[in-house]
Amino acid sequence: MPKFYAIHYTEKVRIPKLTPEQAEGLKKAIGEAATKMPAVKFNGVMWNPDTGIGVCDIDAPDLKAVEEFNKAIGASPNDIVVQVEPLVL
Repeated sequence: MPKFYAIHYTEKVRIPKLTPEQAEGLKKAIGEAATKMPAVKFNGVMWNPDTGIGVCDIDAPDLKAVEEFNKAIGASPNDIVVQVEPLVL
């Protein structure tokens, strides 16, 4: 299945620090969306808490599925969603 990264790097779309309540709500939304969209696998988010720059890792059949998943979970906006693959060396 294709892998996508949703990248947040410009000032307007960086990932904000979440309160414990916001984090719990997002976790719940991800679980609910995953149940409704079994073809999409949310692998997690890596970020720098000092800058808010982050990357969300999602496996999905296509870009449209990623966008629908992000909308369903109420994800913060991103700069770009890009399909990626391993670099074979």
